[in-house]
Amino acid sequence: MRKISVRSTEVETSERARILVPNSFLITEKVKNWTLRDNFRRIAIPASVARGCDPRKVRAILLKVAQDNPDVMTTPAPAVELEEFGAGSLEFKLYAFIDLNKGGGIGTDLRIAILDAFDDAGIRSPLPRTDVTLRNIDWLRGMVAEYASAGSNGGTTTNGKERGMVMTDNRQ
Repeated sequence: MRKISVRSTEVETSERARILVPNSFLITEKVKNWTLRDNFRRIAIPASVARGCDPRKVRAILLKVAQDNPDVMTTPAPAVELEEFGAGSLEFKLYAFIDLNKGGGIGTDLRIAILDAFDDAGIRSPLPRTDVTLRNIDWLRGMVAEYASAGSNGGTTTNGKERGMVMTDNRQ
């Protein structure tokens, strides 16, 4: 807390942002204070891998990265969850407890160590997926014919969006 007045309380976050909270809110609502008793906090680091990677191996790598970092607390122990099966990926989350007094770079250090460990183990990242929807197949035939007849200039004069072709990028 930074300052308490009649109508509001000024609170400073761990990111050093200052927030004015109406005192009525503090009286009527639940307030979550992550650092009331200590400066320990759980961080969650998502990690996506390509579908087909061995999930047991990925889990073991994530746990080892956390356990090898001296700034990650051993109690409670780090944990890994397989959260989702994507179309081309497996979505994991590494949970680890850290001491906020040791600085804010622990999450970055863990992420870099995860990338290095995945590279060393041959664990692949999921590839982005692009879907192409053709609304008018006759347009495609015309474009192919136009391109083939263009010869050396290789250019086309029509716009795909005007003719019914839509490309969407569905990165996960």
